[in-house]
Amino acid sequence: MLKIIISGVTKKVEINSSYVLNADESVTMKATKAIKMSDYNIKAPSFMLGALKTGDDLSISILLKLKSAELQTKN
Repeated sequence: MLKIIISGVTKKVEINSSYVLNADESVTMKATKAIKMSDYNIKAPSFMLGALKTGDDLSISILLKLKSAELQTKN
């Protein structure tokens, strides 16, 4: 479970991720989560006096590269 805080609204969400062990012994983690702006009390933006509107759906993408401190001091 991951705790997401957006616009003062906190929700615990389940997020699927994938991990890869890299040749340099670091780990790369990728994850994506679809959310709705309305779930966080955010009104979808509009432009040109409402003539152009966005949808309620939003996608959050995470890309982390993790490396141990021991590996960083060797390089």
